[in-house]
Amino acid sequence: MFRSRWQPIFTKPQQRRLMLFAGLCSILFLLATILIGALWMSPANPLHQGRDPIYRVTNGAGQGYWHTDGAQILDANNHPVRIAGINWFGFETPSFSPHGLWSRNYQSMLKEIKSLGYNTLRLPYSNQLFDQGSIPNGIDYTKNPDLRGLNGLQLMDKVIGFASNIGLRIILDRHRPDDGAQSALWYTPAYPESRWIADWQMLANHYKNNPMVIGADLHNERQSARGGHLSCATACSQSPGLLRA
Repeated sequence: MFRSRWQPIFTKPQQRRLMLFAGLCSILFLLATILIGALWMSPANPLHQGRDPIYRVTNGAGQGYWHTDGAQILDANNHPVRIAGINWFGFETPSFSPHGLWSRNYQSMLKEIKSLGYNTLRLPYSNQLFDQGSIPNGIDYTKNPDLRGLNGLQLMDKVIGFASNIGLRIILDRHRPDDGAQSALWYTPAYPESRWIADWQMLANHYKNNPMVIGADLHNERQSARGGHLSCATACSQSPGLLRA
């Protein structure tokens, strides 16, 4: 008995399974395309090394102090550089130390950051970090014995010092006034504008001889002041030497 040429080759259940399989293959193809694209654009991609000057910093170039020229960031030799950064929070929290030190060594973590292709570390902090009563905690000193007994600034020195030695640049981020929560403005009754300025001047003077400290985030996610108060930009412009200590 011969099958009619119009008779379906597959039954309806088989057709549904084929459609489901085709849809699954399409999804897998889309995910694979996204993954390949992300890996290709990653600063850790070895194919970028030495080919495009925008990736030069990832491979240890970008020497000396950095500066801007229009929309470009340039190194001391006026070569274009690219910031490939990662955030390591904790100094702005009640632990007054980078998070994760309760389970890992800080040098090991910084080496891993560097190995992943990043060239810049953003360190959030609060003004409260520099108060006498702010004691770093949440640290396993068996894994980080050289951090024992340090205050907030000394701990920051350790992190920035080792990061600088392995080629990581630093952006300091005054994330909030105290360890409680983000503030809309760059000052509060407990931490007035004068304290904000004084701490920035202290940090600028403290790290002025380290070319690896390349940036300052004056206040995270700031909002405009109202009621006759200065704006953040105006406060900066009217505070001579704010970051030129």
